[in-house]
Amino acid sequence: MVVSTQQNTAAAQERLSNCLGGRPSGPRRGKDLVHRISVSLEDLYKGKVQKLALSKSVLCSSCDGRGGKKGAVQTCGSCRGQGVKVMYRQLGPMMQQIQQPCNECEGTGEIMNPKDRCKTCNGKKVVSERKVLEVHIDKGMKSGQQIKFTGESDQAPGIIPGDVVIVVEEKPHERFQRKGDDLFCEADIDLLTALAGGEIIIPHLDDRALHVTIVPGEIIKPGATKCISGGGMPSFRHHELGDLFVRLNVIFPNSLEPSAFPLLEKALPKRPALPKIDKKYHLEEVTLEEPNDRQRRTANANGDDMDEDDDDGRPGVQCAQREYEMELEPAQQATARAVRTPRSVTNTHRVKTRHHLVPAIYPVPALVAVEIDSCVHVFSIGRDALLLYEPAQKESGGL
Repeated sequence: MVVSTQQNTAAAQERLSNCLGGRPSGPRRGKDLVHRISVSLEDLYKGKVQKLALSKSVLCSSCDGRGGKKGAVQTCGSCRGQGVKVMYRQLGPMMQQIQQPCNECEGTGEIMNPKDRCKTCNGKKVVSERKVLEVHIDKGMKSGQQIKFTGESDQAPGIIPGDVVIVVEEKPHERFQRKGDDLFCEADIDLLTALAGGEIIIPHLDDRALHVTIVPGEIIKPGATKCISGGGMPSFRHHELGDLFVRLNVIFPNSLEPSAFPLLEKALPKRPALPKIDKKYHLEEVTLEEPNDRQRRTANANGDDMDEDDDDGRPGVQCAQREYEMELEPAQQATARAVRTPRSVTNTHRVKTRHHLVPAIYPVPALVAVEIDSCVHVFSIGRDALLLYEPAQKESGGL
């Protein structure tokens, strides 16, 4: 009767251990081994078999994964092969369960005489082995797709080996961009080919080169996009080809001989007539120049407006600034103040001298008085113009 009670107690402890995190019954499944491989767009287009060498743990063949001689390995009596011990501690009216590794078997659940250990694995039951896998990269595979090798992960006694999972990662390509099964690329053509037709060559992802004929009379505009049906990537498994989209960049010549101008005027459409300008407008002759470094930075920034604080201290008002030149000698000094500065305006102007900037930014419309060598220059700043009045002598009392 005492033996039966002890067996029931042990069974109850085992069930409680399983419920509270002990070892579950039955074989466990091992972890998967995930490995990422980088594949070029050419290999994804044509398909490829790539060999992958990896090191994994396998059951020792000398001892058949026992760790020692047959019959030498025994179940640990202290933890009954569980590898952990469950301790109970009284905490007032409650009982606390503590689970800790067994110190008799060092958490393995088995004990063995050191003399009987396997000489090959030194009692570890597994040895390291180099395995070479042949990874078949199928045509049309995409980045992120997985290739599984079932049961090729690490082995251990009493567990089901996991899988080796190969994750495909597509390398960036220097000429092509992929979107699904479609390809995108750019091709340069000269101005003569764009206007009068010609031929271009587009190297593809395999051993082919696409010969493209531009029919005379088909005008190719800069940045035009054309499509080659069936020139894209093969789809996965079915291998149906997508499309190839080509963006054509027209390369203009750096210079032309003056003798060619009459021929161009004869061949090209006539220049459009200039629009009629109302007599109230004043025509000003200007010249297109190459921008300097500062202007180039401004152009690259797309002329973004700057955020300026309003007169009442409220931030966030966007102001488009304009600069106006004043002819001054280096010795002349200038100070400025705004006579009238209305609020709720979105443009600002800056009055600039030849040698230095007048230290002020004015919202428009505004009336600005600038003192230069005891003379007062009055500016009426509008949204589109700057009017300079005749200078007057400074009166007593200041501006």
